[in-house]
Amino acid sequence: MPKISKAPKVKNTAPKKNKIVKKTKTAPVKKKVVKKVVKKITPPKTNRIVVDVISDEEIFGTDNTNETLPVFSSWPDFNKTASLESQVEVETDYKISEEEVLPSDDENYDKQKKFFSDWASQIKSVEGQEKPMLAPKKSVGLYRKQALFYLGATAILLFAVFYLFFSKLTIMISPQGETVNDSLTFNISGSSAGASSDTSTDDSELKYNKNIDGEVSVVEVDAEKTYQTSGEEVLGGEDVSGTVIITNKSAKAQPLVAKTRLLSPDGKLFRLKDSVSVPAGGVVTANIYADKPSTEMAITTPTRFTIPGLWAGLQDRIYAENSGDFVYQTQVKKYLKQADIDNAKKDINEVLNLKAKNDLKSSDSSKVVVYGDSSSDGATTEFDAKLGDEKTNFTVKAKKQVVVVVFSKEKAASLAEARLSLLVPDDKQLANFNKDQITYSLENFDPATKLAVVKAYFSGSIFLKSDSTFLDRKKLVGLNSSQISQYLNSFPEIKDYDLKFSPPFIKTAPTLPDRINIEIKNAQ
Repeated sequence: MPKISKAPKVKNTAPKKNKIVKKTKTAPVKKKVVKKVVKKITPPKTNRIVVDVISDEEIFGTDNTNETLPVFSSWPDFNKTASLESQVEVETDYKISEEEVLPSDDENYDKQKKFFSDWASQIKSVEGQEKPMLAPKKSVGLYRKQALFYLGATAILLFAVFYLFFSKLTIMISPQGETVNDSLTFNISGSSAGASSDTSTDDSELKYNKNIDGEVSVVEVDAEKTYQTSGEEVLGGEDVSGTVIITNKSAKAQPLVAKTRLLSPDGKLFRLKDSVSVPAGGVVTANIYADKPSTEMAITTPTRFTIPGLWAGLQDRIYAENSGDFVYQTQVKKYLKQADIDNAKKDINEVLNLKAKNDLKSSDSSKVVVYGDSSSDGATTEFDAKLGDEKTNFTVKAKKQVVVVVFSKEKAASLAEARLSLLVPDDKQLANFNKDQITYSLENFDPATKLAVVKAYFSGSIFLKSDSTFLDRKKLVGLNSSQISQYLNSFPEIKDYDLKFSPPFIKTAPTLPDRINIEIKNAQ
């Protein structure tokens, strides 16, 4: 470190009027001649200035040699200047004249700045040492960006932790019912002997069916019913006919011959079939027919007819009115067809079953009554006409033996429900099974043992269980609401569903399967 000696220079700024004192300078300064005289200016009071003097030898390392470093060759020789220590304080009160102009402070500052800059570069080149690296100054904006970055990262981390451990999805599912249909056959026997005999019979259907205690009986019923024939043969001769009431308001009787014309207001012409005489002030009924039969000649509304053959003065006093509809018809022959016989046999059999059901109906609502024919021949029928007979109707008499089977409704329903339960998968349950909607029919009957085979037809609905795990929670992880809906809609077992996200502003399923809860409503 070079030694530094201090030689303070003190200036007295007390002004003296009209006295100019020359100022001692360390280096000659060229004077600039200005012709224009500057006004007398009283300089401001100056402060003390302390100047540090540094020895040239200590700074530049000359070691009392006359060699000067190249960088300082253009500088003034500070050794030749007067020592600052010999300088004395000079009190001056001067005025700046046109003959003296001192260097400006900016020029002195630039020289000092250049001096120290050259000095630092020279020291580096001479000593071969690198300039010490100073830590770069960081701006406030950089610190602000770093602070915001860490705050954002912390917020994201907190949100991730919140999302992982506090987000939740609840799926409320309304199951869709699936209808299952099935049937079951079982044996009904009215005696213990009959029940035990089913194992000895050769009928395999009777061997392996379940047994239900009940009552089996055979009764005889009969019925009689009349049916219309449907066979027709057209003989020709279209016809539109009807009856009219002829009124006579004149004082004399009026005879009318057959084929007398009757004319309707719309121009339809009819004729009397027979001659009639209409008494004075009286009425008479007569048959008429269309002059030219066609479907347009049919009349279904009350109509007043004039008689064109009478004198014009009598037409408003003697006239006719229809007493019914004029019907268009053709002449056909009706006869008994084979289809009439077949339909009559089928219908009369149902009549017999209905009669047996009404006559033998059980008053006990806990019992089921099934009716059926005791033999495959069905009912015995008698017709009052033969095939091809020309008749518009015929009568049928029938009778047959009906098997009446009575058994417990609860036992039959229990067997049916147990049968449906076998068809239900493990993740589903049976619901909406109505024992009153079971239908029964007599499938077989053994007259010797009085053992009846009854077949029951039933149905029920199956729904998902409340603890069913048919949905894979892992496939729902991270899905949004639309993707979840697409996944759930692929299951026919789901009727409707409701998605509940927690917290509500998150519309994505949690990333942890344990945070997804699936609830299945009970089937109604």
